[in-house]
Amino acid sequence: MSGWRYAHIGTEGQAFDLNGLNPWAYEWRSLEENVTLPHPDYPSQFHAYRVWEINAANKVLRFAATDVSNCVWAFYLPSPS
Repeated sequence: MSGWRYAHIGTEGQAFDLNGLNPWAYEWRSLEENVTLPHPDYPSQFHAYRVWEINAANKVLRFAATDVSNCVWAFYLPSPS
């Protein structure tokens, strides 16, 4: 899991703050990259997370997200260097 830190889990469309942006309010651009990360609530379960980018509010937000259950999404952010 090196390189990524858990950020959020919640239902699809549920507003939340991901480094200053609500990701559901913006268009996501796929970076055509996948990372394997654990389910936040069940760490022994691993999922392929797609890496995405949002360009908004004069900033670029890079994150990994996937649907881990029926309309439940998990989000990870890159770990600080």
